[in-house]
Amino acid sequence: MDAITKADVVGIFKLLSTLFPQSARNFENADALTRDAWYELIKDIPKQLVVEAIKSYAASHVWAPSIAEIRAEALKAVNPELSIGPDEAWGMVVQAIRKYGYTRPQEALASLPEPVARCVERFGWRELCLSEEPDVVRGQFRRAYETQLAREKADALIPAQVRQNLAQLAAKMDSVLTLGEGA
Repeated sequence: MDAITKADVVGIFKLLSTLFPQSARNFENADALTRDAWYELIKDIPKQLVVEAIKSYAASHVWAPSIAEIRAEALKAVNPELSIGPDEAWGMVVQAIRKYGYTRPQEALASLPEPVARCVERFGWRELCLSEEPDVVRGQFRRAYETQLAREKADALIPAQVRQNLAQLAAKMDSVLTLGEGA
């Protein structure tokens, strides 16, 4: 798929103006700074995926999407596993327990979607299988899964370059703060 260019942002703004006429003036009058900001925050998403994400969003929303909403729509398309809710995830775990039992953890984990498997690993397969309080474990799993999923979605929505820049800045700040402690 083709990467977005700065010139493509103008076309994306035209699409947004067409699909969301009440916001057309905002996109038609966008200055270079606004176009550059949009470009920086969507350039890591293939052009066709951005267009399809906007169309998908338009099918169920009246107002124009923000960059975050376009990124969320694209993420849903690329990684539907991040849309598995806690109840559905727990149902998958229960099915895997019934099918594989506690003696076949590798097969059980392999049968689960990645986010669900990661959460199961945190609990421990054997502990989940042999728990004598399934309602308590279910509640704990749901809360842990919701927290994990929210973190994974938030991380996935931030452009990779921005995440990298933040990590570098954080490392520099950590070293500055660490040096300041010894003084």
